[in-house]
Amino acid sequence: MVKTIAIVGAGPGLGLSIAKKFGTNGFRAALIARSKDSLDQLVANLQSDDIEANGFVADVRNEQSIVDAFSAVKAHFGSVDVVEYSPISMEFIPPSHVTTDIARKTFEFQILGAISSVQQVLQGMVQNQNGAILLTGGRSSIVPMARMGSLSPMAAALRNYAYILNEELVDKGIYAGTITVCCQITPEIAESIAALYWDMYQKRNRVEEIVGEDIRIENGFPIQF
Repeated sequence: MVKTIAIVGAGPGLGLSIAKKFGTNGFRAALIARSKDSLDQLVANLQSDDIEANGFVADVRNEQSIVDAFSAVKAHFGSVDVVEYSPISMEFIPPSHVTTDIARKTFEFQILGAISSVQQVLQGMVQNQNGAILLTGGRSSIVPMARMGSLSPMAAALRNYAYILNEELVDKGIYAGTITVCCQITPEIAESIAALYWDMYQKRNRVEEIVGEDIRIENGFPIQF
């Protein structure tokens, strides 16, 4: 049976690379993002490589649009076997300037969007006793960064969510993992992240990988060397 990966926040960099990596290994790709024009270009790119793909419009800050998008994904492809969450937001706001409104919007983007996406696929994964949840984060999730006062706490929460999901779901046959990206995502880095995710999905032997910095994870804690 052909499997499907749903990529939330799909773009021409990392999302496309992940879709290609999984697609060349037999997966179909459901791409979820805000812009239909961008999605159409990504789908055409994948189809030119003989990868079955389709785009679905959603805004991760709008839970109903996520629900609707995943309903459309399931209607089109059937069940979702892997979900990867990697919408990107770059807000350079010092912590003293973070208002509750700013924090709420960042929380919706970084955490609630991820939780809502997971909830759309989790029941099916539990029924099948198989599946994978991949949550992509950044350096501020493990190294507090004052210049990213709104994003840093939310990135840490997303990383924590990956760890506790894996702890709960591993005995149900469901894997959760995260890649913490500590560098600019060039085309080469995007390809290496996609390859790492494929390896993590297959082996399911660690929760986290770090890309782009001399940091390793020991028992869930970052060690810089």
